[in-house]
Amino acid sequence: TWSSDSSRLYTQGHLCKLLSWQMDGSQSFAPAASASPEGGDSGWFAHANSIAASSRSGLVALGTNVGTVQFWNGKSLTFQRQIKVEPEIPRYATYAIAISPDEKLVAEYGDTSGHLYEIATMERLCKFGNHQGRTWNLAFSPDGQKLAALHDKGDLTLWSIPDGTQLAEWSLKHLRETSVVHWSHAGDRIAVVS
Repeated sequence: TWSSDSSRLYTQGHLCKLLSWQMDGSQSFAPAASASPEGGDSGWFAHANSIAASSRSGLVALGTNVGTVQFWNGKSLTFQRQIKVEPEIPRYATYAIAISPDEKLVAEYGDTSGHLYEIATMERLCKFGNHQGRTWNLAFSPDGQKLAALHDKGDLTLWSIPDGTQLAEWSLKHLRETSVVHWSHAGDRIAVVS
């Protein structure tokens, strides 16, 4: 995902490292932060499954395979804090993540459901969805009032934010793990790129 000023490209690395690529091809990286919910050794290798960057401030979020969402300062590549997702199953993993346009909310979707958190307080605002399997991509509408999710079974689901009420669901064909969902600038259309 791109930095807010498009000067860097962020990717997730092994063991929850945040990688920053400059336009000249040089790379810098942040040391791995502990991804276990307790902050210590989880007893198995943690890695980042998903990444999202804000469009304004340089905030970067990583969703991990051990049920945490990490927040990083993308400019200084420093770890800020993490949210422990409240999973319904053991070994919950976050597969998709998105930061709201106003940078107040983060949405994550894991093995069975999604959760919406307030970034400042790390308070869970709602749980949404009941999808078995992976969710590949999440995207907030430009006004932050809706959230679209693209699931591995070929479903596109639309929720109301912040209450998590399902608004619509469509079954699509020919989707892949690399498929992404995008909103139009006006927020009145959704495109799925496969």
